Amino acid sequence: MVRLGVVIVLLAGCATPQSSPARRQAHLPIANTWQAGGDAEPRLVDDGWLASFQDPRLSWLVEEALRNNRDLRGSAAKVAEAEARARQAGAALLPTIDLSAGSTGSGTVNAGGIRSNVNLGIKVSWEVDLWGRLRSATRAEVLDAVAAAADFKFARQSLAAQVAESWFVTVGNKLQLALEENRLMIERGTQDVVRARVDAGAVSQVDLNVARADVARAQESVARNHGNLTEAVRSLEVLLGRYPAAELQIANALPPIPSPAPAGLPSEILERRPDLIARDRQVAAAFNRTQSARAARLPRLALTSEIGGASRSLGNILNPSHVAWTVGGNLLAPIFDGGRRLAEVEIRTAQQEQALAAYAGTALTAFQEVETALTNERVLQVREERLTMVVGELGQAVRLTQLRYNAGDVDLLSLNQVKRQYFTARNNLLQVQVERLKQRVNLHLALGGSFETQPHTSS
Repeated sequence: MVRLGVVIVLLAGCATPQSSPARRQAHLPIANTWQAGGDAEPRLVDDGWLASFQDPRLSWLVEEALRNNRDLRGSAAKVAEAEARARQAGAALLPTIDLSAGSTGSGTVNAGGIRSNVNLGIKVSWEVDLWGRLRSATRAEVLDAVAAAADFKFARQSLAAQVAESWFVTVGNKLQLALEENRLMIERGTQDVVRARVDAGAVSQVDLNVARADVARAQESVARNHGNLTEAVRSLEVLLGRYPAAELQIANALPPIPSPAPAGLPSEILERRPDLIARDRQVAAAFNRTQSARAARLPRLALTSEIGGASRSLGNILNPSHVAWTVGGNLLAPIFDGGRRLAEVEIRTAQQEQALAAYAGTALTAFQEVETALTNERVLQVREERLTMVVGELGQAVRLTQLRYNAGDVDLLSLNQVKRQYFTARNNLLQVQVERLKQRVNLHLALGGSFETQPHTSS
């Protein structure tokens, strides 16, 4: 990534959170602790959350996505553009030096000769930033560059979260397919039992028709889930920057849910989440642009100096007798512009209000995301515990009901009812397990914790 230039380094002080008007003027409602729970005692939010899933394959996929994802490359280019704009704006604070050189010829047709003069000169011009117009404009561009870098950091974190969630969903789809294939095998086994009982005259042909329908229904479900798995694999491949060929090898099991993550305090995410830092810097940039627009209504002072020489011979051009220099200053005071400068101030003031509203809206959304993720963590844990119990009880019921059907104690309808409840419970349990992993990723992203063990540095 492109490093900021000397001007940006000199103005880096204007990019600190303490100088931002966002926190002072947004009037955000902030709770002392998370209302949905979290740690009994606030702790710092952990970085390196990706490693907590103990899945090396997932870590490799995230690294691949960071290298190859096209959208992330576009975000990096935006940072480079913003940094270049900041350097360009900073150049206005420095003098401009131009070199001029040329020659002219003159003569008459009758004389038949041409006389030529050679000239060489250097011109220096500099606008004295009396009211801070140029400094404010430069600060605004620097702050935009800082915001772009923060947005890029959040894009990296979001991409890592997307890959992790997509990986969990894809593994879940593979397990779902295996579950439906298991169901198909059971339905075929039931069909064989029903056929034998029909041949023995123990049940009617209707039971065999129902059993065949159950097999066909299971086959349809296998085909549908195979399509879902293929679609999920292709989506993950696109995130990785690969061609969507559905060739990625998928794990055979979900990782265990990590231990609870520390949530910290609500006020902390304002200084930790990169997207909030970006909106904060954009507010500061908008205030600086308003200051620049106000200063543009005041007089400007420009200094110029020029030194140069002219001679018929290039060798004599630097002779002191042929060299002259001038120094001048111009004061330009606006008198009438049809209200253009005043309108510019009003435009910048409105943009300032827009930036404040965007910051406040992003902050409230961030609070909501954390509260929602914390609530979902608790609810999904309870659901998984209860569904695990349901699956165990219904699994035992299926085995007992199958034995009773084989013995002729219950009909096929009763057996199918129990089997459907069992497979529905297994599906629900799998979905909850996938959702718990996704919600853990959402919580880390909402809290602003980095997926990397070591902070990412630009190069």
